[in-house]
Amino acid sequence: MSRRFLSLTVSLCLLLILILSITFPMLDLAQAEANSQTTPVGIPISRHNDGLIQNNTMGVFGPQICTMFGDPFSPWNSPYTPDVAGSYTYRYQIRIPTDYPDDVIRVELFDPDSVNKSENEFTMERTQFAIAEGQSPSDTRFCGEGEKIYDSPRPMQALQRNPCAFETGELDLVASGEAVFDQINPFWYVRVDENRGVGPGNGDGTCNPYNQDPIPDYEPRYNTQTLFELYYYRQTTDGQPVEVPIASYIGNTEDERDDAAQGFHQTDLRWVSPGADKQGYDYPIADVPGVSEVPTTEEGTSFEVRLADISNIVVDPVTGARLLYLDVTALSGASENVYHIWAGPDDYVDTSATDGNLRNLAALDNPGSHDSLGVQVEAISRLTANNFYNNVIDMPIGDFSAEDAGGTIYVNTFDLDSGANPPLTFYFDSIDRSDWSMTFSDPGVNDPDGVADGVRCEVGGYPGCDDAWTSPAYQIEIPGDMSNCDFQNPNQADCTPFAGGRLMVDLIAGQYDTHAWEVIADLSATIDPTQSCAAFPIAVHNGVRSVTPPGEGQTPYPDANEFDYPTLPPAYSDFAGHTPNIAFDQAKEGDLFYLNNGFGSGNFGWLLWNTGKPDNAATLADSLTWPGDSLDYADHGDTAIHPAAVLYPYIVRGFVGYGDATDINMNLGDWIAANTGNVNSVSVRDALEALIDTEPILRLIVWDEGDDSSFSRYRIQRFGLFKIIGFKISQSNGGSWLLLEFMGFDDSCGQLPVQTDYDLTISSLGVVDPGTIYASEPFTVTATITNNGPDDLSDPVYVDFYFAEPTIDLTPPIVDDSIAGTIVSGLAAGTSKTIVLQTNQGPSQVGSNQLFAQVDTFNYVNETDEANNTSGPFDFQALETPKPDLTINDLQIIDSDSLRQDEPILAQMVVANVGTVDVDEAFVVDVFLNPSQADPFLAGESVGNTAVSSLAANAQKTITITIPGGTSQQFNNALYVIVDLSNSITETDETNNSDELIDFQVLETPKPDLTINDLQIIDSGSLRQDEPILAQMVVANVGTVDVDEQFIVDVFLNPSQADPFLAGESVGNTAVSSLAANSQKTVTITIPDGTSQLLDNALYATVDWSNGITETDETNNMAGPLNFQVLEKPMPDLTITDLQILDLDSLRQDEPILAQMVIANMGTADVDDQFFIDVYLNPSQTNPFLSGESVGFTAVSSLTANSQKTITVTIPGGTNQQFNNALFATVDWSNNFAEADETNNETSLLDFDVLSLEDLIVYLPFVVYKID
Repeated sequence: MSRRFLSLTVSLCLLLILILSITFPMLDLAQAEANSQTTPVGIPISRHNDGLIQNNTMGVFGPQICTMFGDPFSPWNSPYTPDVAGSYTYRYQIRIPTDYPDDVIRVELFDPDSVNKSENEFTMERTQFAIAEGQSPSDTRFCGEGEKIYDSPRPMQALQRNPCAFETGELDLVASGEAVFDQINPFWYVRVDENRGVGPGNGDGTCNPYNQDPIPDYEPRYNTQTLFELYYYRQTTDGQPVEVPIASYIGNTEDERDDAAQGFHQTDLRWVSPGADKQGYDYPIADVPGVSEVPTTEEGTSFEVRLADISNIVVDPVTGARLLYLDVTALSGASENVYHIWAGPDDYVDTSATDGNLRNLAALDNPGSHDSLGVQVEAISRLTANNFYNNVIDMPIGDFSAEDAGGTIYVNTFDLDSGANPPLTFYFDSIDRSDWSMTFSDPGVNDPDGVADGVRCEVGGYPGCDDAWTSPAYQIEIPGDMSNCDFQNPNQADCTPFAGGRLMVDLIAGQYDTHAWEVIADLSATIDPTQSCAAFPIAVHNGVRSVTPPGEGQTPYPDANEFDYPTLPPAYSDFAGHTPNIAFDQAKEGDLFYLNNGFGSGNFGWLLWNTGKPDNAATLADSLTWPGDSLDYADHGDTAIHPAAVLYPYIVRGFVGYGDATDINMNLGDWIAANTGNVNSVSVRDALEALIDTEPILRLIVWDEGDDSSFSRYRIQRFGLFKIIGFKISQSNGGSWLLLEFMGFDDSCGQLPVQTDYDLTISSLGVVDPGTIYASEPFTVTATITNNGPDDLSDPVYVDFYFAEPTIDLTPPIVDDSIAGTIVSGLAAGTSKTIVLQTNQGPSQVGSNQLFAQVDTFNYVNETDEANNTSGPFDFQALETPKPDLTINDLQIIDSDSLRQDEPILAQMVVANVGTVDVDEAFVVDVFLNPSQADPFLAGESVGNTAVSSLAANAQKTITITIPGGTSQQFNNALYVIVDLSNSITETDETNNSDELIDFQVLETPKPDLTINDLQIIDSGSLRQDEPILAQMVVANVGTVDVDEQFIVDVFLNPSQADPFLAGESVGNTAVSSLAANSQKTVTITIPDGTSQLLDNALYATVDWSNGITETDETNNMAGPLNFQVLEKPMPDLTITDLQILDLDSLRQDEPILAQMVIANMGTADVDDQFFIDVYLNPSQTNPFLSGESVGFTAVSSLTANSQKTITVTIPGGTNQQFNNALFATVDWSNNFAEADETNNETSLLDFDVLSLEDLIVYLPFVVYKID
């Protein structure tokens, strides 16, 4: 039996407001309809407290990606974090309950790196449950096995850049009804992170395109570097909590960034506790005592925290829980870092695997073997989830107490797109879903909060909720306020009792899809704790003790055969959170109590809400049937027995005080009649069985005094929350008994009014040292708060200061408006306390300002007079803040008359501080020469600078700055100088920090000037095709400066383009080592292959084509084109003519054919190599012929120019075709020889006939023989 052992009592946000006011003054909720009364909600990060990872984890994308992949806050370009400087931080709180038995809290991180292994082969193991159901203990599998997505040749899961969570097959047991989801291990994890990213470095802020082709490879530079920071808040004597760091850790990225993480720690798919002395028995790095294998960023710190070493830790004022905090920040990268968090005792280090898969198996095979002992990790308001399971799953949203009844929860999701399917159904785990739930985003149906269908984005659609919030947020009203219930026509909104519970959501999210949740709540409309309770008619004695193991002690757990119901009762071992034989007042959630019916110690009793109803089974069955009837005062037309309440002239079913017909408010100390009739009926059994099957949490009466006389009754001591586990009903045979699971005590209703009288006022508002207050600078404020009431105030109370008048109604001012605030832990009656605080900002203006103050900022204290909690205005003056004022003047260039191009420039200027305050820190003076823009200047365009260490008020310094490269621009130069470009010095005047020198010119720098002329071809008249060309040209230096380094002369023949030429088209070059000014050299360059083009050739020559030499004129470095022609080169020309068939007249079918032809070389060059003659008979195609269809050939060894040969070629098989034969002959069919004419290498003999074979048939006489 899967059960949850978490406290249902949650702080009414006091602590969260306190913490948030320190860490981020106003949570900038992205879409939810937040108002000044909404508070963040702690989202449980898991359905389990043992570290079991079944359906999802958390994940964070790097800041150098877009939001489209599902993380709305981490990307630097996110539109949802405009006020966040740098990287966004996700915040978690770790709640340590008051009964936590250990002195050590060990915080563990699963897979804090963003590294993916490359291996795809793995062996997965199965749970003992699955093996018992017939599945194999293990299997060897491969990532991507059987997968083909987007018709990709590579399965997506097989890629190192992608996650691989392989289905174990145990989900089949859920589908077949043999198991529930919490009993099985659905996945074996091989990779969980997603390697994503585009562009240079660690990513350029854009997302990989959908279905990217080609698929990118795994690149560690895109991995996300994640910072994990553990800390707590220490309560100080002035009531102001102070953040105290504990330890921090940076996850690995598998690249050079791991230097900041103290090396590579092999944390992939492992649970680790950074800084802890030991990680676990299976950790891949051998344990060295006293040395952490996963070091934190600070020496000597650890995520394994000894609570005794944490002094004055802030605790939840309602639950008493101690709180640690964990911040998760993506520092760099573009990938998704998937991680998880667990916190609990350090008892499992030697027995629990660090391997995430093995830990999952152990948690399922041995329930309770890795219990957190009540420690719960919650995401504060925002959670980014990475989903593995693409089927219906229940996800926790938040824990709410009975006191929160009537409040409003706002839930928003982001990017719930890929693979997700609507609708989303919200329900409380303490109420059966058939009795209360809210379903949203159901296509075609308006949402239950009044938002019309189609207004919110389409979950799972495209574009739908892709990269979008489901705006507006889902609005969920917490049930339990039954003041408007019509019991004659009940509905779930008004008639559902609420005893606290966990809000869950039932949804289908896509596999490997990342999406975000944002949850806040408005719990200001709380139920009056003195109002009557919606309870069920069972009274539990306060003297009962918890059950002991079967067969042991005074109250042993009942045997299975003792249960009337359930027919298959749970075993004692199913209740891992139970503690045997403890007193009722020491009970905690999960403890079991066995009670016999009666009025004695440890007994329970059936209740009768009023004596106007008969004490029988029918009345009890009605009261036991959900939602109960303790608050039902409607007229149902009942006839038995009589009206019991003076307010109603008819018979009611609800509570009426025993002996007091005016009392219809069930409170502590009231007496309630006992139902002592015969209750052993089908209707009572049915009602009890329904409560067992649906497992709601029921509010029951705890009694301290009973009366079993003729006035049978029980007195209410308090109220408790229970689940009914089993029962037996009998009027004899040992009587009736109930087995109850305790869920907690409840003070949300039925309480006696607390008569307190507080009256807080604030006075003596002022500022300290009023003559020293400067605009924009923090200053000191003071005020005195007084409790003028007769009662001591023990609760904490806020005091805040403002520049604007605060509101005094029930809507408190936004915390962000406060310029100073503190918490006063309490204030005795008639006493005062003077508050002195430093503000977090200064007056916004010079001159007159006003100050206001308020006590009990959030109206948590119920006071006699709520209108006297503010003070102000207090008028005060703010002086102009004394500041330095840097100026710069007298900009000039030293020796400007003789300055030439590209020579260093020495700029001189005077820097002065004309302000009234010294500059005690270094500042920089920059010069800009011909910048692309001015005012503002681009920092990267500074051509020189110098630092000035300090400058006294009314002092000046003459500065010189060298610009090493000078200017290459002869005319219209502009020089600028600016002091304190980065504005690091706050000044009286920020507009006088620059000077300029416009339109100065410099002398031209002497340079060489290379030219090239007289381009010619030597012996051009006799030049033939493809013969080497000897090009000659004259290279001159007509400049005034020698060329002392080597330069190149290139020639280009018939280039594809000129000016500029393509470097790869140079056909020849030569190097010239140097060339003096006003000198020249004749250069020859050979073009080895010449040109094959007869006419219209163009030759060019260039000098210093690559511009390696800086010249006066860069436009005269080319000669050409030189147009020329060449003589045709001697070439052979093979022809074939006079094709005939010898003895054609007598040639018959299938006889060998003797073909004769004349081969001639009509060209001007001999053919010195062998060539072939082929013949083709009735070929399937011509021009070209198919080489396999040649029916005969012969080789000719050579053929001189202007000669011929007669050739015969035999076709052995002849032709079987009598008519219309075609014979072809070719010479050099494969074109092995270049010829003057390649078109005359073929001849043919068409439409020739041969004799038929029939002419050869001899006819013999035909004789018939008769045989007897």
